[in-house]
Amino acid sequence: MNTQSSAINYGCERKQLVLVVDDEPAILRSLSRTFHGQPIVLHTALGGKAAIEMLEKNHYDLVLSDMRMPDVDGAEVLNRAYDFYPESVRMLISGYTDHDLMIKAINDGRVHGFIEKPWNNKQLVSKVKAALSELNAKQTMPDKPSKEPVVETLQADLVQEPHDLMNGNKDMTEGISSRGRGVLLMLMQSMQQRLPEQWSHSKRVAESARLFAKYLNLPTSMQTQCYLIGRFYSIGKLMLSDDLNKKCEYQYSKAEQQQVMEHFELGKALIGLDSQLKGVVNAIQQLKQTNYTDQDRLETRINSIVIYYDKLISGQFHKKPEAPRCARTLLKEKSGVVFDPELVDNFLLMMDRCDDGVISGATRSVSPRGLTPGMKLAQPLITPKGQILLPVDTVLTQRMIDRLLFIETSCDEVVTLFIC
Repeated sequence: MNTQSSAINYGCERKQLVLVVDDEPAILRSLSRTFHGQPIVLHTALGGKAAIEMLEKNHYDLVLSDMRMPDVDGAEVLNRAYDFYPESVRMLISGYTDHDLMIKAINDGRVHGFIEKPWNNKQLVSKVKAALSELNAKQTMPDKPSKEPVVETLQADLVQEPHDLMNGNKDMTEGISSRGRGVLLMLMQSMQQRLPEQWSHSKRVAESARLFAKYLNLPTSMQTQCYLIGRFYSIGKLMLSDDLNKKCEYQYSKAEQQQVMEHFELGKALIGLDSQLKGVVNAIQQLKQTNYTDQDRLETRINSIVIYYDKLISGQFHKKPEAPRCARTLLKEKSGVVFDPELVDNFLLMMDRCDDGVISGATRSVSPRGLTPGMKLAQPLITPKGQILLPVDTVLTQRMIDRLLFIETSCDEVVTLFIC
């Protein structure tokens, strides 16, 4: 037999049924150990064909399948799981090399979430438990029946922001299908988990681009487009290797620069699934260009300025982050060739007004000399070695500011904080 079953009884009245699929026995044994002690009934299937046979005989609450298997791939297993039980939760284990298969799975719309290889056991268990808990809650609420994918459950160890963005902002998601919202939510959660620095960068870009569009008195629809472009312009980096994603841009070789540029096409394949997102996809494609043209969409020209500025102050182009004033000087130097000169002038004016407190509502970068007690961190302050000095939402005191000033002057380090 290519299947195993282990019932786990821990006093839970309702033991939900979970199917784990992989073509390697050692991995199945490892996953069985990982889920040992959880209030579920765990079945394992050795390969895709065996999994489909089990799907025909059992009603599974959740199916967790490896992507690459020699007989039937994971995407097909989850497709069949959907055919049998549309309300089930379906999760895919995948590596960064599974580009085509991942895109196929997303296009099919039958996947609620991805587990990245190599996975963290605690996070894996947390995700599965959260998904099953929400599924159980939905099934025990007969007055509110729903057959929508349980995408919102796959965020047990993630902050609420991706969910709030997709489900709490109707102006941003208007016209996007339920399936499209689910795909975008899943991609954002994957980005937040696997590439937290890129996630933070795209969040800052999106918020600043929207604020800039508002400053220019652009229609609300264009403000929304600016936000979505900034949010998703780098989503294709999910398909790049971890080694490549860990590097800053100044560390790329020429060959690596070409590989990184592929993320635009990969992102197009990931998010270009809904007709309402075509405008966003087209604008993102224009970001590949080296210099601006008057034919570029205004939303693209806005985001190109914001992206460049944020990369300067976050240390993507040089070994040390640029201080905000230096970053603005460097931006001005590229005005008229790389960036739209009129937009650059307006952006710099807006940033000055943000510094003066005339404009509020967006995350802004501040050096220690510009800090005042009572300011709150929009993002954690992290050292180059990855150590968290101050967590997000820290309210700064004068003692903290004095310490940051000491670090900057005595260690010759540029310290940039993001304040909300």
